[in-house]
Amino acid sequence: SYIIAKRLTGVKERYLNSDPLSAKLVGAILYDGQTRFDPMFVYVGKAEDFERISVTCEGITFLMTGAVPLKWKEQTKNDVLAVSSHVLCSHLVTEVFKLYGLINSWEEKLKQAILDKKSLNDLCQIACTFFQNPLMVHNLDFEVLGIGEYGDYQYAYKIYEPNTDYLVQEVVDMLVTDPDYPSTFKHTTPQLFYDKWDLCDLYMNVFIDGSYVARIVVDSVEGNYLTECDFYPLFIFSKYVQNHLQFHPASIYRYLASFKGQLAEFIRSPKTYEKGIPLYTLERLKWDPHSRYLCMYIVSDQRARSSGSIEFQCGLLENTFNNCIAFSSDDHMICVMNLDVHQGNMEMNRNKIMQFLRDQIMHAGISDIFTDFQKLPFYYEQAREAYLYGEESENPGWGHVFSDIRLGYVLHHGIYSLSADALLPYEIHKLIEHDKEHNGHLVETLKVYVEEQGNIQESISRMYIHRSTFNYRFAKIKEIITDSLMDSPDKWLYLSLVLRLV
Repeated sequence: SYIIAKRLTGVKERYLNSDPLSAKLVGAILYDGQTRFDPMFVYVGKAEDFERISVTCEGITFLMTGAVPLKWKEQTKNDVLAVSSHVLCSHLVTEVFKLYGLINSWEEKLKQAILDKKSLNDLCQIACTFFQNPLMVHNLDFEVLGIGEYGDYQYAYKIYEPNTDYLVQEVVDMLVTDPDYPSTFKHTTPQLFYDKWDLCDLYMNVFIDGSYVARIVVDSVEGNYLTECDFYPLFIFSKYVQNHLQFHPASIYRYLASFKGQLAEFIRSPKTYEKGIPLYTLERLKWDPHSRYLCMYIVSDQRARSSGSIEFQCGLLENTFNNCIAFSSDDHMICVMNLDVHQGNMEMNRNKIMQFLRDQIMHAGISDIFTDFQKLPFYYEQAREAYLYGEESENPGWGHVFSDIRLGYVLHHGIYSLSADALLPYEIHKLIEHDKEHNGHLVETLKVYVEEQGNIQESISRMYIHRSTFNYRFAKIKEIITDSLMDSPDKWLYLSLVLRLV
């Protein structure tokens, strides 16, 4: 019904109530007034002939010449289409059968392309001639797996890496900045959406064994807009794309490798991802952006490198710790660990990490715990500097935790040697966020309190506030930060130094 409504020349009225993905019609029949209705056929006749029919029938498709009677406009159980009263009914039957022939021919070409082991580009080119719009198939990382161009209308994409085509960043940003974008991966039926140019585009996700692997996008062009009438053809085409990807798995980009590439670029040049790593990439790992994370900067001993490549050692890390991803960067490894995925307290995690480093003859710098994944580049700085400073010390050891060496590092290199984000403990970042949201002056209060060596009366006098105000603020501070942040003279000194950066 939907295909006829869009493709039959001269349709002036349409009242479509059936499921746009149903495909029950097999032909067209001229209505003679005595016909017993069968939902498998389109019934063609004059509007006045159909006006005498009771609307109690259900699931039937009617194609009329003339104006649709009011009672047929108001019913919701049948599909009704109408063309001019000047059109011959026999002509309409012929045209409907031509449409069936067009659809069958199109499907036969898709089937033959699969049998001939044609490329996904070939499948897309066959498909776009039916949609009369360009279309593409891309994966979660916006790598273009297949593309079909229509006339002068072409998709814009550019090369980011050798032999891989990616959508332009402008299009990617339009999608991933939409807060509802991650939820679109769950759709199993065709979906319409409006792009930034207010054109209604059409997409459908492709799944293999229940996992999302790709998305087909049909791009509306001026004069040939996409509607629900295009749902069924896209639904059919998606089955051929799924078939192709099942038999040619190399077409499916391995998102984890791509994600590691994103992280490496994010760490090297945070401005590349000014809005941070898109959250949907974390969702695929089932990682929460606000979990507790560690970053490790790892260098293998020469003896370890002789027994295996850095890539092999990254795999060993991931197999040992099921809560991390590891990848190489220049001459070292970077490991990002989600502490909330792995069971056990921090001390257990730390002991296991140190044992692994010793056994594999590796040396590492380990960042503080952080709870905002978008700050990863700063904690990479921590891990790198912890490694470099630790290796220069008299007792290098296997792992150097930034929180253990940070006072010595700051006294040696100064508080401006690293960014404030990298030097401030993550609890202080939480205080800063609280102040931004509630204008609570907690950081200012803690700063004065530390500078006054914990003397409450001096802090109150210096800030010109009432004792109850100070007590309220300090109680809030204690809710956010732990006693261990100020439980020794070294930590007091470190706080008094780095709080100057706030």
